[in-house]
Formats: sequence, structure tokens, C-alpha cells
Amino acid sequence: MLRAVGDGQTRPSFLVNGHDAVADDLTVADLVADEYGRCCCITATVTLATVVSDADPHLRDGNETPPPPQASRVTYPGAPRAKVCRRLASRAVANPSDIYTEPDPDPHTLAHLGPLAPMAGTWTGQGVDVHPVAGGLDEVPYVETYELEPIDAQTNGPQLLYGLRYHTHIVQPGEVETFHDQVGYWLWEPATGAVMLTIAIPRGQVAMAGGTVAADATEFVLRAAVGDEIYGICHNPFLAHAFRTVEFEMTVTINADGTWSYAQDTTMQIVGREELFHHLDHNTLTRVSAPVPNPTALV
Repeated sequence: MLRAVGDGQTRPSFLVNGHDAVADDLTVADLVADEYGRCCCITATVTLATVVSDADPHLRDGNETPPPPQASRVTYPGAPRAKVCRRLASRAVANPSDIYTEPDPDPHTLAHLGPLAPMAGTWTGQGVDVHPVAGGLDEVPYVETYELEPIDAQTNGPQLLYGLRYHTHIVQPGEVETFHDQVGYWLWEPATGAVMLTIAIPRGQVAMAGGTVAADATEFVLRAAVGDEIYGICHNPFLAHAFRTVEFEMTVTINADGTWSYAQDTTMQIVGREELFHHLDHNTLTRVSAPVPNPTALV
């Protein structure tokens, strides 16, 4: 969308690290719209932006009043490819008039998972994690067991979703103590090509990432950004203060040898550090057991 700025011109508005902003100097590198057309992720260069706080009503949607002089302006040195989430109200897609009538789903979920079908089952692999520590970073190997089992089809009125319930459990080599634990759902919406990933971890943090993917895709990217009402991120109070995740990006690759790989980039704002930190994880997983069909498929 466009917002009026102090010089009388209009410029694109964005969420920058969870804050509303208008870009003063923006070079767009790539653009990925979500399946509903309500927002998109842009990889761009943002050198200067006007950030609008919740207390500044002058730059809210539909208000043409120029911003007050005290609107803060921030630069992003050292982040030449800062990622921001832009809202595109003009591209909103009309929702169906009947929001209650449900379709009749096929009971065999495994046949309707689109790009997620090759991921069903139980997998293991050894990956690498790069995470922040006092004074810098640490890079460590990890051993992962990733379970993905089909669930019965889900409906939200006319919306039809097929999916996998997952649990990934991670330890360091030779250790018993949990290094990372995560649960949620991988969801596929055939009508729109949407893939959604829900994330819940026992550190008091949840997120939902998403993207538009072809049914036969062998590589796809999911993204979430703090402040986004659709594909967003929520923290407990301490994490929001000290280790705030501003963006999450996950690239999934289905390999020709039957394995699948992921690469994750969790972009964090850490108290006491000027630069954003990229918490990185990557792994290639090998299937050790086939999935168990969902309940309705067994009737």
C-alpha cells in the first residue's frame, strides 16, 4: 500500500522488524506474494525508513495526513538485504460468500498432500546449528528424529486442508538431554497452493510460516515475520525483550535419492547487539519408517 509522507509524495509502506514504516530508499530484489494476496515478503535494500509507532495515528491506513516531525527515522547499516513484509491491500482476493458449507474430503490424506507427500514418515539425520552465545556464536552438530504422520482432512467451512502432524526431537551427538524440541502441523491447501507450517517450541514461542507452492514442487520456501497477522511470530515476554525473532525462513528440498533437506534462517534482534543475528540450521533427513495412514483411511 502507499502512505503519504512529509514531502507530499506517497511511498510503499512496510513492516520493518515489526514496526510500520514507509521506505525512503528501497531497492526491491524479489517479491513473493502469499496465496491470498494480502501480504508479501520482499528481499530488498532499505537504507532509510520512517518508522511509525502505535502512538502516531498520522500514517495509519487511509489517512493522508503527513507524519508529525517526531516520527523516528532509522538506518540499517550492514544489512544490505534487509527483509521486510509489505502489506498489499489492493491485491486482496474476495472470499466466498458461503463461509459455512463444507466440502466432502477424500479420506486418504496421503494421496492429497501435494509437495508434502514425499516428507511423510519418520526420518533421521545429523545437521548443523549456528546459534548466539555471549560474545559471538557457536556452531554445533545435532542428531534429529523427525516424525511426520498424516492427519484426517480439516475444513474451515469451504476451505479444505490436508496435512501432517509432526514432532522433531534433537539432541547433540552422544547426549540424552533435549537440545531442541518442536511440534506442529505441515498443511497443504490444494485449492490455493498454500503450504503452511505451524511451529510450537517449549521455550514459549509459536509461529506460522507459509508460502505458495506447486503441487509437484521439489523445492519451496516458507516465511514468517513478526507483526504479520497471517504468517507471524509470537514470543513470551523475555524472548521478545532479549532474543526477538523478526523473521523466519525455511527452504525445503526434496532430493532425488528419497531424502529431504531443509535450511532455516531465523533472524533475531538480540539485546546489546547492533546487527541482526542469523540463527542457522540445516539437515538432510533419511526415512527410517513409512507413515501410518490417517484414521479415516483405515476405516
